[in-house]
Amino acid sequence: MIANLDVRALVERAKEKVLETSHTRKASICEVGRKGLCCNVCSEGPCRITEKNPYGICRLNADQIVAKNLLDTLQLVLHATSMSVRTLQEL
Repeated sequence: MIANLDVRALVERAKEKVLETSHTRKASICEVGRKGLCCNVCSEGPCRITEKNPYGICRLNADQIVAKNLLDTLQLVLHATSMSVRTLQEL
């Protein structure tokens, strides 16, 4: 679902004209992924944590995987922000 009404209108218009956008290329997220319980740390994954399978191959549980995914995302955001600041400082 697209929150911004203007963007939603543009995406609908693109669909009518059969134009490809990032919104049409995006795959839907499975329920496990929606909860943040997919682990892609190693080449054995992705591990999908469920009640039946509470641990990944590396023995991380659901809380640990969600925390790891959050920290990975924050790391990427901080890196991108610091690179932007560095670029602005060079100007």
